[in-house]
Amino acid sequence: MALTAPPRPGLRVRPLFAPMSLYSSSRGVGIGGGIEVRGIGAPDAELELQVRLSERFQGAETVYFSGDRHLRPLFGMVGGAIATTDRLAFYGVGPGSDQDAKLWLDQVSGEVEGRVGWYPSRNSILMLQPVARFQYDRLDGYEPARDSALIVIQPADRTLLDSLVGEPRYGLEVGLQAISDTRDRLASPNRGFLVQGGISRFLAFDGSNLIVNRFELSGYRFFPAPIALTFLPERGAIFLRGSLVITRQSGGDREILPPYYLPFLDAELLAGYPPRRFVGRDGFSVGVGTRGTILALFGAVLIEGFSIVMLGNAYDDFFGQFSPAVAFDAEPVDPNERVPLRPSAAVGVNIVTIDRDRPIIGGLLGIGPEGVVLSSFRIVYDIRSYRPRVR
Repeated sequence: MALTAPPRPGLRVRPLFAPMSLYSSSRGVGIGGGIEVRGIGAPDAELELQVRLSERFQGAETVYFSGDRHLRPLFGMVGGAIATTDRLAFYGVGPGSDQDAKLWLDQVSGEVEGRVGWYPSRNSILMLQPVARFQYDRLDGYEPARDSALIVIQPADRTLLDSLVGEPRYGLEVGLQAISDTRDRLASPNRGFLVQGGISRFLAFDGSNLIVNRFELSGYRFFPAPIALTFLPERGAIFLRGSLVITRQSGGDREILPPYYLPFLDAELLAGYPPRRFVGRDGFSVGVGTRGTILALFGAVLIEGFSIVMLGNAYDDFFGQFSPAVAFDAEPVDPNERVPLRPSAAVGVNIVTIDRDRPIIGGLLGIGPEGVVLSSFRIVYDIRSYRPRVR
């Protein structure tokens, strides 16, 4: 697919609304939204400002793209986010985490990120993206979500938190990302693949001498559905998805790696579990699902339905602990044993604007061995978008 950037002169302002900001069990009642402004500096430049205010969470983020990141052969991005909450869930690190060990962290976090995206062949077969991110985190304290949590939680996890309380942590992460994209459409693809990955190194400036290396790889493959249902506007698609993150420490105290720098499996990787339920040095997930347009409205909006089955888990060492077995119970795993995959299933709906080819509202109902979870969801996470770790 060749890249072009058709000019659309003039400023365009669009409100942004986040339905999931109205209520969550951990953050309470609130409101969230913002604005999107296009045309600042270039016809296809984009500026977004968003704020979320809740009983137990306050956050803001902004991002500016110098041009359309899907069409411009070369573009730049600058973004930043800040958040404060006393209800950040923590269950422990690695496969030994327990749903009954839930703690609430009182944490302040912020980040500033810059990157450049370049399509060397002027099409979407390959894009290279150097990235730099400054990250700041401060843990002000923690408390148990239930009385027994301080007894259930692993001693090493509590020792880790005690060592972080009142100690600001900050540093710079630099890396290189790459993406190859042959999807026929961005938001609701029926065919094609997307493969993306990256390597990065985090260097702490807080005196801890911490150095963290990270490798990430994810892939998506879309196939047209084998059967076309006459009552649906389109045939729809079957898709496969996989994700792997490996984190390794190069400096500082090898026994203590703050959770700020560890990958976690969110709703897009393992639905059916609470946010940040699985955190570890390494993370792995796979999924198979279906998607299709349920209803097309006024030639401008699509209502898209999807379903997906997922398997995944967090690990201290993926290569030494991975097992293809599936655990349907909610019991924690001994980190000295092979770690089975955790299952979940989900159904959801996205509302997509046709002219922008992107979802504007999405909802997901995830079902797993530990219960039912309602959250927002996107089938594909694209590394060209700004997705702050502070959220």
